[in-house]
Amino acid sequence: APELRENNVFFPRGGSALDASATAQIALLAQVLNTQVMAGTCLRLVGHSDSSGAASTNAALSERRAEAVRKAIAAELGSSAPPMETAGMGEDAHLSELPTTHVAQRRVTLWAKSCDS
Repeated sequence: APELRENNVFFPRGGSALDASATAQIALLAQVLNTQVMAGTCLRLVGHSDSSGAASTNAALSERRAEAVRKAIAAELGSSAPPMETAGMGEDAHLSELPTTHVAQRRVTLWAKSCDS
């Protein structure tokens, strides 16, 4: 599989602002991305929501979450930030082992892969 690493940044209900926990997670991720091992990495940031609220609202919210994470990574790494693409899945790709309203459903999943693939 082209994915080298999966990680998640979590969000409060209904929000796309990064809280202290999310900011700390992104800082840690930035340290990892700034290593030689991760050189040549491209990121795909996929936003998700829980099932609370309208599906159309959740779709837009998940896109804003992915964009918030992209901006935060770019701010952390500056010119050394990897290429990043964002997408929003809304409530369509739940973690199946958890209730659809669980806090872990409100996340951005980060997929890292070689930019060559």
